[in-house]
Amino acid sequence: MRLPLGATGRTLLKVLLLGPLDAGAVYFAVLLSWQGSWGFLAFLLLGVGGINFLTLSRRSYPLRYLAPGLFFLLLMVVVPVGYNIYLSFTNYSTGHILTKQEVIRLLTSREYAPTPPMRFPFHAFGTPDELYGLVLLPEEGPRLLWPDGRLAPLEGHRLEDEDGDGVPETLDGHPRLVGRQLLAHYSTLQALRVPWEGGWLRLATLREFGYFLPQFRYDPARDVLVDQRTGVEYRAGTGGFYSPEGELLEPGWYTWVGVKNYLRFFFDPAYHRAFGRVFLWNVEWAVLTVVLSFALGLALAILLNDRGLKLRKFYRSLLIVPYALPAFISVLVWRGFFNTHVGLFNQLLRNWVGIEVPWLSEVFWARFSLIVTNLWLTYPYMMLVSLGALQSIPGELYEAAKIDGAGPWKRFTRITFPLLMISIAPLLIGSFAFTFNNFTLIWLLTEGGPVVEIGSRAGGTDILLSYAYKLAFQGARGNEYAMAAALGVIIFLIVTLISGLSFLRTKALEEISRGM
Repeated sequence: MRLPLGATGRTLLKVLLLGPLDAGAVYFAVLLSWQGSWGFLAFLLLGVGGINFLTLSRRSYPLRYLAPGLFFLLLMVVVPVGYNIYLSFTNYSTGHILTKQEVIRLLTSREYAPTPPMRFPFHAFGTPDELYGLVLLPEEGPRLLWPDGRLAPLEGHRLEDEDGDGVPETLDGHPRLVGRQLLAHYSTLQALRVPWEGGWLRLATLREFGYFLPQFRYDPARDVLVDQRTGVEYRAGTGGFYSPEGELLEPGWYTWVGVKNYLRFFFDPAYHRAFGRVFLWNVEWAVLTVVLSFALGLALAILLNDRGLKLRKFYRSLLIVPYALPAFISVLVWRGFFNTHVGLFNQLLRNWVGIEVPWLSEVFWARFSLIVTNLWLTYPYMMLVSLGALQSIPGELYEAAKIDGAGPWKRFTRITFPLLMISIAPLLIGSFAFTFNNFTLIWLLTEGGPVVEIGSRAGGTDILLSYAYKLAFQGARGNEYAMAAALGVIIFLIVTLISGLSFLRTKALEEISRGM
C-alpha cells in the first residue's frame, strides 16, 4: 500500500537519503584529492552529482528509469572499450607496466655488495615473543641495534659473558636467542635497513648483517640514471632508460606510442605473417560455419514443415537435443571423440578400414573437426528460426505460383528463399559476428593448435580473438597487453564493417519483398 506524502515529507525523505551520501562523497573526495587520484575523484563527483540531479530535479523524472541501465552500460561496456582503445596506443606489456616514477623508485632501491663483501656478525637478545635488541660486531667495536632500525653505542648497557667464551649470554638481563628462538623473529630481522657509510646494513645470513650500496642514482636535472657500480649512464627514452649502446634497463614504464602497435601487425614480420594467416582462417571459419549450419538447418526445417511427414514432433524433439545441451560440455565430448589414440572416431576407423586420422594434430583435420563440431552446435538454432520464418510465409503465394506452373525449385528460389532471408538475414549477421569471435569453442577443442610456425604464437586454428588472448596472457616474450588491445580494436572494426555491409544488403532484400 502506497502512503501519501506531501511536498514537505518528500523533501525530508530526499534530505535523509542524500545527506549521508553527499557527506560520504565529500569525505572521500578530500582523501582522493590528497592522494592525487584525479580520475577516481572525477568519477565520484560525476556519480554523486548525477544522483542528486536525478533525485532533486523535476526535469530528470523520465531519466530515473533509464539511469540504472545507462549506468551499467557505461560501467560494463563503454569504460572497458574506452580503456582497451587507450591501451592499444601505449606500450603496456611485461616490463612496461609501471609509471616512470615507480620505475625510478624501484631502480634506485636496487643494491650491490662492494668487493670484497663486508659482513658483521650479530647476537640477538630477547624472548621468542619479543625481540629486545641486537649487538653488531664491526671492526671498530660492538654497536647496539634496536628493532626499529636505530643504531646506538653499546655504552650504558650491560652485556654479560658468564662462561667467558667470548659469546655474551645476556643483554640488560635479556637472554641470547638461538635456533628456533631466533627464527621466530626472522621477518623482523629481514625488514631492517640500517643506514651505514653511504649505504645500509641488512640481514645477509641468519648469523650476519651485510653492507650494501645503492646501485643506481637518479639525476633529475639531466633525467639520467647512473650505475654507481659500473659508471654507465642510462638516459630516459621512450618507455625506459637506455644505455649509450641502446640497451634498455629493465623494467621500463608504459607510455603513449601512437599507432605503433597497429603498424607492427602489418609491417613487423613477427606479427604480420601470423596476422594474415589467422585473419584468412577466421573469415573462412565464420563463413563456412554460418553457411553450412544455415543450409542444414533450412533443409531440416523444410522437411519438418511438411505436414504430411509422420512423427514430426518426435523428429523436432530429437533434432533439438544439441541445442538443449550446454555448449562447453558438448565441445569436451567432441574433443574426446576426436582424440587420435583413444577417440571413438579413430577406433571405428581402425576397426573398419584400418586407418587413423590425426584429427587435432594436423591443420586441415583440426579445422575440419572444428567446423563439424560447430555445425553440430549451431544447426538446431538455424533450424528453429528457419522453421518459424517458413510458417510465416502466406500459403496463397505458393498456390498462385502452382497455378502459374512454377515447380518446387522455382517456388523455393522465387518465393521461399527471398522471403526467408528478410527475417533470417539479421540473425545470420549476428551468427556470423558470434562465430567470428567464438573463442570458447576454439580454445576448448584445439587451444588454437596445432603449431604451424616455430616461435609464432598463432596456431593453425587460432582465430583473431584466441590470438589476442595468447598475446595478452601466453607470450613467450612476456604478456603483450597493448598488442592484444590493438588486435581487439582491429577485430571490432572488422566485425563492424562486415555487419554494416550485411545490413545494407538486408535493406535491399526488404525492397525486393515490397516488390513482391
